[in-house]
Amino acid sequence: MAWLGHADLTVDEWQSYGPRIGVLSKSTNWWLGDWVRFGQRRYDRRYHHAAELTGYDEQTLMNLAYVAGRFEISRRRETVSWSHHAELAKLDVPDQELWLSRVASGDLSVRKLRAELRCAQRAAGSPQTANPHEQEVYTLTLEPDRSVVCPHCGETFSI
Repeated sequence: MAWLGHADLTVDEWQSYGPRIGVLSKSTNWWLGDWVRFGQRRYDRRYHHAAELTGYDEQTLMNLAYVAGRFEISRRRETVSWSHHAELAKLDVPDQELWLSRVASGDLSVRKLRAELRCAQRAAGSPQTANPHEQEVYTLTLEPDRSVVCPHCGETFSI
């Protein structure tokens, strides 16, 4: 599979493909997850059947369906990546919303989100009560090797 431009393609034409390809690539995980879930509900189709049709392995399809099932269409944030949604899928809806808002409003990579979730979960004792706003009242300590120490659990993260 490839995208190939023709020799007469202008820079404007080339640029016009970028946003379209971006939208398609950002949407496929949601589409596949929704498609698998529909097939299971409507036709009682199993993951192995979807795997045969799509070429994806069963575990990947299970993950896609799980995340799609944890976020109703109206709650999916276009400005937040699929990977961020996947990290938040295990949380209850109110906590998902808090973290989605935080991710949407700032520069929180998937790696940073994962680390902060781990910290919040340890501090709260449960992934269901992880509140991203509790993190803001604590000061992070920078170590000389440019790492951050979590004020809740003491774990060190390299930056």
